[in-house]
Amino acid sequence: MKCLCKLFIPPAVVALALGVSAGTGDDDRIVKTYEGITAIDLQTVSGDCIVKKGNTDRVEVELEHSYSPRGSFEPTFRERGDVLKLTEVMRRSNSGSSTWVLTVPDDTRIEFSSASGNFTVENLTGDFSVGVASGDIDIRDCGGVFDLSTASGDVDVSNVSIAEPSSFSSASGSVRVKLADTPESDVSLGSASGRASLDYNGNPVKGYFEFVAKVRHGRIVSPFDFDDEETYRRRGDRDEYVRKSFSRGGDSPVIEIRTASGRATLRE
Repeated sequence: MKCLCKLFIPPAVVALALGVSAGTGDDDRIVKTYEGITAIDLQTVSGDCIVKKGNTDRVEVELEHSYSPRGSFEPTFRERGDVLKLTEVMRRSNSGSSTWVLTVPDDTRIEFSSASGNFTVENLTGDFSVGVASGDIDIRDCGGVFDLSTASGDVDVSNVSIAEPSSFSSASGSVRVKLADTPESDVSLGSASGRASLDYNGNPVKGYFEFVAKVRHGRIVSPFDFDDEETYRRRGDRDEYVRKSFSRGGDSPVIEIRTASGRATLRE
């Protein structure tokens, strides 16, 4: 007697075997897995991004959202070679929230941009480029290259190793960077009206250091004496600025800490 039974293989298993993305989920939760991805570009309207370190070479994307009315929010997932592009599309006025959780291997390049979303990453090595309008940026126990900016949020970076030239900036928020070791590459910190603070966390302080602040409204704090000091005016700005600098153990890397009406601080 012949068996007429058919073997059922889940679509997710077939997709992984063929090296393509697999996805499961419902209207409010979506999970997709990808292989061969080296970079992720995520653009959100208000969604947060949390990046976690994975134990495999695969990339997992988990999205949870709760927007109303139904159909007003649409996420898109596109693979272009080894780059994964993720976006949020708002069809009409709505209310709600969304959170993207990216689980990735070390050395993945992450680009994130958002109007009001927050960005968080911990215990990962990679290339991070983040630009948000009113969100906060929180990075801990990482290593790599950093290009981080926010308009009205804070930038909090703790226990990081900086591999290549990196920058950290906020317009009206605070920028706080605590190092895991002495950087060998250039580092730039800036905040217009908030604090810009670089903490060497007990590691050797080495390089050329330059501080900038408004004379009347800003403040510069350093544990070391300055070699040079000058005041100047920027074109179109009535306020005077002061630039102070010193070298310690050589002229590289170049470390810049800038503010307008806040505080530019170096800590040992």
